Amino acid sequence: MWDFRSVDAAYSIEFYVVQFMYPFVASQTLTISFGLDLSSILSY
Repeated sequence: MWDFRSVDAAYSIEFYVVQFMYPFVASQTLTISFGLDLSSILSY
């Protein structure tokens, strides 16, 4: 028999990790792409 509380806790933890990590990953990607754009602008 399933223990729905542990399943719900696992889903909420995974959801929390995704919600916590996504802005960090997105900001890192934006920073990297912005840095590449800035270096290409500065090289001209």
